[in-house]
Amino acid sequence: MAVLSMSKQEFSRLEVLLRVQSGRLRVEDACMLIGLRRCQVFRLLTDVRTLALSIVRERYADFGPTFFAEKDPY
Repeated sequence: MAVLSMSKQEFSRLEVLLRVQSGRLRVEDACMLIGLRRCQVFRLLTDVRTLALSIVRERYADFGPTFFAEKDPY
């Protein structure tokens, strides 16, 4: 199992991006909070999604999308 370390700034950005992804925060507000332009926020959202999907595919290859959605902790 790989360990991923993040700085406080990276963790803060991730929290903001996850709030945008879940619909709890507008992109414009995220831009102001993390000091990035709109296009940069969308690029980061794409990168986070790509990384998350690669982790899911690697670790949960036998899960189908419906079964995985049922296992959502939220």
